[in-house]
Amino acid sequence: MSKKDYGCFFCKGKSPIYSGCCDSCGRSVDVSKDFLSLMIGEYKAVEVIGRGYNGWTLKVEDSYQAFAAKIIPRHRLKPGALADKEARALVACSPHRNIARFVRPVEQSITIRGETVPVLCMIFDFVPKARPLSKVITDDALKLTKGDVVGILAGIASGLDR
Repeated sequence: MSKKDYGCFFCKGKSPIYSGCCDSCGRSVDVSKDFLSLMIGEYKAVEVIGRGYNGWTLKVEDSYQAFAAKIIPRHRLKPGALADKEARALVACSPHRNIARFVRPVEQSITIRGETVPVLCMIFDFVPKARPLSKVITDDALKLTKGDVVGILAGIASGLDR
């Protein structure tokens, strides 16, 4: 798997193209639009924030506020991976200046394009105006100094250490 592969929502396949077809089942790996207005527990999906190999990050809202939700199809998790173990590790990391506060896990099945897929959803505080690190380091308009890079790496190391 290269860092540019995008995992399929429906199977263990992938595509090197964001809107490409899965190399295993032939379906589109971009199901981002299908998430909009989806209900995840009591949270309504309103925007896709990011996408990686294992899952999608969405902005979701309940009746009172916005949250971030990481959606991972269960087939993308290692066999025997427990949501409870992941949730406890995330709670142990909070609060930390470089880690959004973990709120709770939600396990459910999501139906997209007529197929139901069990997923693990991890709900976090939504950080307004946050930029994904991938955008920060690839933004040509933003000139990072050595001090900026050291600060970013120190923040990542501190979060990982926690």
